[in-house]
Amino acid sequence: MGAPGRIIFDLSSIASWSGPPVGISRVQNALATYALTALPDVVLSVFDKATSSLRAVNPEWARQLVGWESTLETRHFEYRRDARRLRNWLPSRYRVLMALEGVRLRSNSTLVRRGVDAAQRLVLLSRQMPAPFADRAGRRLAVVPARLALGKPLSMGPRDVVVVTGSDWYQLDETAIGKMKARLGFRLVVMCYDIIPLLFPQFYTADDVAVFRRYWDATLRLADRIVVNSRRVEADVKAYCNNELGCERETSVVPLGYDWRRGMRARAFSGKVDAGAPEDDAGITQEDATNGENATRIESTPLPAGLQPDRFALFVSTIEPRKGHGMLIRVWRRLLAAGVPQRHRFKLVFVGRRGWKVDAVLDQIDTPSGLEGSLVHLADVSEGELATLYRDAAFCVYPSRYEGFGLPIIEAFSYGKAVIASNGGALPETVGGLSPCLDPGDEEGWFTALKGWIEDPGARASYEAAIRRSFSHPDWSEAAARFFDVVRSECATAGS
Repeated sequence: MGAPGRIIFDLSSIASWSGPPVGISRVQNALATYALTALPDVVLSVFDKATSSLRAVNPEWARQLVGWESTLETRHFEYRRDARRLRNWLPSRYRVLMALEGVRLRSNSTLVRRGVDAAQRLVLLSRQMPAPFADRAGRRLAVVPARLALGKPLSMGPRDVVVVTGSDWYQLDETAIGKMKARLGFRLVVMCYDIIPLLFPQFYTADDVAVFRRYWDATLRLADRIVVNSRRVEADVKAYCNNELGCERETSVVPLGYDWRRGMRARAFSGKVDAGAPEDDAGITQEDATNGENATRIESTPLPAGLQPDRFALFVSTIEPRKGHGMLIRVWRRLLAAGVPQRHRFKLVFVGRRGWKVDAVLDQIDTPSGLEGSLVHLADVSEGELATLYRDAAFCVYPSRYEGFGLPIIEAFSYGKAVIASNGGALPETVGGLSPCLDPGDEEGWFTALKGWIEDPGARASYEAAIRRSFSHPDWSEAAARFFDVVRSECATAGS
């Protein structure tokens, strides 16, 4: 027997992330954070396109790269290829900027860090140049120089397992990964959140579908094991591999984690559980709730102007064609015509960023005509603001045509909120009988359900009681442990 194989975890997606933490980036961050905390033998790495290799992250910089306030400087990866185009500024100013950044990050002196930051800003002012030191919201980022953060290309073999969990269809070169796997012989574990663009291409642009298909056609053929988040996605992947690719692949189901106890703490802190009971039905004591890490911050975040507690339904999702915003607006207009929201001073709140192919829907959202101010769209909210919205909503809705998991369902349940959900994809699996699931095309059914829940809170009381009594879900520590157990089983296979 040779040396035991290693788990090599690819950080490419979040290492270069510079936006707010959302979706897949949150999942990769949670898994990487668990590995940093509990699995010191896991090798964190970044894919270097210039050399078609994985490079290990130096341990002293790992936490910096996994955090949301940092991004990896990778321009040197393309320096040789782009030198002619960049020759007017890269060799002088860019290297000065990155040398200063290295000093700033390694210094423990606040005065030195501030001085270096001022010097960098001065250099940037001297000529109009792209600035990698701020995210899209203008926040100052730590731009970690690759020469500090990354080691040499990893030497890998058949006993090693490479793990890819990010949104890498937009970042990795699947051809290069395939050639590297063929040359080195490592095993590949990938996390597939869903293959919705392959099942419902009408909801996406043709270019996005082509990129997604190219990546997953290659990756599904390459992968030794595919980790999915639901049995529905597992069935989708197996069917696609069999019917479209002519291959069979090993799969494992590991549901996404969520710190659902945080929602229960916030709900209890706000007085929305029975404070007289020694323990609420979900197993969270009142003492735990009021001592929760985020309780004070969440309590101090006010509702947006115009909203009243228990007087609005909440829908959390990026606005895109698949999610069902258009159908919900049509149903809402019928409710307004019947006078239902007006009688109960009730509103419908959409929380989510603008997606794609939704101009017509956004025109309806942004144009108050016929909606009487009862539809509210919040494009960007903080975690504290979102927690307040969940806490104070009367109930939640999720009319998506298809989901591979449906994490907003778990978020809503964690705050004790019942959800009128669709039966698209994995949503019935995620709901687990704790709320009704309707056909996303049945507008009459949605009209009846919304009308009933707005007019009579008792109509949803049995679901709320069931949520308090029996809702449970793996937190990220539990989910990550299960995920890495699957990966270790693949290591055992590689070593046998």
